[in-house]
Amino acid sequence: MRLRTSQLVLLNYYYYRMTVPAGFTDDMNIELPEGVMPEEVVDLIISMKDQGSSHDVIESCLIEKFAVNPYDAALAWDRVCAGLVRASTGNQYNCPNRRKDSLAWLAFQRGIQGKGGDPVSFP
Repeated sequence: MRLRTSQLVLLNYYYYRMTVPAGFTDDMNIELPEGVMPEEVVDLIISMKDQGSSHDVIESCLIEKFAVNPYDAALAWDRVCAGLVRASTGNQYNCPNRRKDSLAWLAFQRGIQGKGGDPVSFP
């Protein structure tokens, strides 16, 4: 099935006008305890990942060291990995939104600068 140009324009119009459904958010940030910087979380995840630590060990370390809940630990892992994968493309247009996805943005910056390790070596 081929779509005409007018149909594609209409699909794009509706796609970009979509809003986030009630009860959902597109904010991928986690709440960190006072005094904990997002850079610390990102650097710990990258460091442990590069040492070959498993996903479960990294999440447990985040919970213990930074006193985040298990959901936020899992989200932190996910967002850092997402930023590194995006950085592996070498394309600046893949940079995550700094305000809505700060951990992915920081990981992207580390990856672009060559400080993110191997993005495809996730345990």
